Amino acid sequence: MENLVLAFTVVFPLLVYLCLGYLLRRLCLWNETTVKQMNGICFQLFLPMLLFENVRNINLSEGVDFPLIGFAAAAVIATFFLAWLLVPLLEKEKPKQGVMVQCLFRSNFVLFGIPVALSLWGREQLGDTAAVVAVIVPLFNFLAVLSLELFREGKIDYSRIGRKILTNPLIVGALAGLLLLVLELPLPGPLASATSAISKVATPLGLMVLGGSFSFSDTKGFLRQLVICVTGRLIVVPALWLSVAALLGFRDLAIITLLPLFASPVATSSFAMAQQMDGDSALAGQFVVSTSTSSMFFWIVILKNLALF
Repeated sequence: MENLVLAFTVVFPLLVYLCLGYLLRRLCLWNETTVKQMNGICFQLFLPMLLFENVRNINLSEGVDFPLIGFAAAAVIATFFLAWLLVPLLEKEKPKQGVMVQCLFRSNFVLFGIPVALSLWGREQLGDTAAVVAVIVPLFNFLAVLSLELFREGKIDYSRIGRKILTNPLIVGALAGLLLLVLELPLPGPLASATSAISKVATPLGLMVLGGSFSFSDTKGFLRQLVICVTGRLIVVPALWLSVAALLGFRDLAIITLLPLFASPVATSSFAMAQQMDGDSALAGQFVVSTSTSSMFFWIVILKNLALF
């Protein structure tokens, strides 16, 4: 019972943000245009600022858990290549293939990573989680651009891939934070306060926008793809990599960091990226909606019962 209460305590605030966004849409306090505009602002400003703050505030004096970062990156890359091989066997339409690959390997780690670790572990030693976020989110975006471009109709445009990667706001935010961290350049007090305040908007607003984007009208048209990818995203991927992590000896904050990496919903920005790169954006939106209930509640209970944290 105690573990159920713990899991509920972690997941419930995130669900409140989602439900609030959906309620605002239903009450016509914001509409589809507003949601799209706010989603763009989150992608262009608030989420990059969150990454910037997380990276520049990593405490290198406590050391960095390189085995954890290496395992997380290797698991994401392996998932990408497995999806890249398997999805074309299950789906013949190229615009859908890229979106399905993206759903299987790309979680909403940028929104769920720090809040889940904070709820389960507290503020102490969150540097390892921030370091994993700093590496994985740019990797996610690099692989997302690659998957959508590789499965586009027509000839692969490598210069387009390069431009999309170099100009991706999340990658830019993470690299900017890394530059300040490596050069040990502190921000002036007033500017640091401003960037910190802006970054704190990302999680609640991002989840509210996600809730406001929920649409259940097209679910029946994508039922086969939804069954395949939602099962993969919320059950198969976390079961595989959390089991491997446990066998390799990852415990406590490390396993808590890996939990949202593998078990959180597909990234909200996957919808916007599919729109920009000729993927099936309607299917991408359904993946975002269908995975947003998440399976983290159950995985928290399972991991806690196994005494992994």
